Amino acid sequence: MNILVCGEIFSPNLGDGLIAQAIQKLVNDVAPGATVRLYDFAGRTGLIELGSSLSDGERSKPSSLRTLHRSVYGSSSTYASALNLIQHYSPHSARDRRRRLARAMAECDRAIIGGGQLLQDDRLAFPLAIHSVVTEAQKQLVPIDYFSVGVGEHWSKLGAYLVRRSLLADNVGAVMCRDDLSATRLRGLCPDASAKIGVTYDAALAL
Repeated sequence: MNILVCGEIFSPNLGDGLIAQAIQKLVNDVAPGATVRLYDFAGRTGLIELGSSLSDGERSKPSSLRTLHRSVYGSSSTYASALNLIQHYSPHSARDRRRRLARAMAECDRAIIGGGQLLQDDRLAFPLAIHSVVTEAQKQLVPIDYFSVGVGEHWSKLGAYLVRRSLLADNVGAVMCRDDLSATRLRGLCPDASAKIGVTYDAALAL
């Protein structure tokens, strides 16, 4: 059996990578013969040094426009959400993501979205990524579960809508939260998915 673990696998936050390793370990403990592969929401294939994609000149002397962008992105959730939405659906980004997802899903028998505070609005970044994963899994008839996910408290209308769609898809099985508070929040956000929602433990504890 081939299992695809989806999440913030190679984010600059090293804790996300450790959680992914913990889920790999748990799957291998339950199904020793399974092949577990990883899919990073952002398409990253390994850990990189923060800022390493910039040239030395850009790092030492950021442009006024870049400085303004960073300032507004950090202070305005509306600006950040709009930018994330545009980037997600831009032709190049959407085409690249669909190709990566199609390849990943074509080689797996089951998928898991798991670990960390993934069910949060995050200026639409996580809802958009999760919705893409669930949609591609649905196209390829791949069953998918959520495991050990944390749930945020504050949601935009679009973020909440995307997450509800991602929970109610017919290929989604169990939705296991990492604590009682997360499960309570998720049932409040999507009452129609209550039968799927349960509580497990934080996957990081498996390390």
